[in-house]
Amino acid sequence: MLPHRTFLDVRTASRFFCAFLVVLLGVSATAVATTKDSVQIDAVKAAFVFNFAKFTMWPEHRLQDAEAAIVFCLHREDLDHRAAKDLERQKIDKRSVTVRILETESDIRGCHLLFLSLSLSRAETGTLVEQSKQENVLLISDMPGFAERGGHIALVTEKNRFRFKINLESTIDCGLKLSSKLLQLADIVTTSEP
Repeated sequence: MLPHRTFLDVRTASRFFCAFLVVLLGVSATAVATTKDSVQIDAVKAAFVFNFAKFTMWPEHRLQDAEAAIVFCLHREDLDHRAAKDLERQKIDKRSVTVRILETESDIRGCHLLFLSLSLSRAETGTLVEQSKQENVLLISDMPGFAERGGHIALVTEKNRFRFKINLESTIDCGLKLSSKLLQLADIVTTSEP
């Protein structure tokens, strides 16, 4: 299991820390959008994804090799490529981060985390959640209703502010543990009936 520390160079650390603080302090998504539009929003989303990973513990069998990288998987159209490349410069407890671009969301084998922006039906989300249980993959998305459909973490915009929802039951069923620090900041939801 990973301790909750990260080692970053000073400039990168300050950029990610500022982005995460901006989000946690509720800076308006609209204000962020006016500075550098979607590229800036993607950088904030990438900071969220990185911090979600930082506060997640995977089962020991997923990280047996002390040299193994944490694999962040993204659908090919999700997040700006510069934001994804910034993730690859990070480390989580001395482990490097590797970004893998997927052609389809169904091939999650080898991923530790999957971020999706595309819309999935309830059935497609259910299939992905079942796959994540077998592979112990943390599922994160910004699509509406994702956590309520069984996804693990949903990044949402409410009243022009970024927030996140966690489906704790679904996350536990997947064999993942989330830090209490992360849970304190989240809205906890459960899977709703179709």
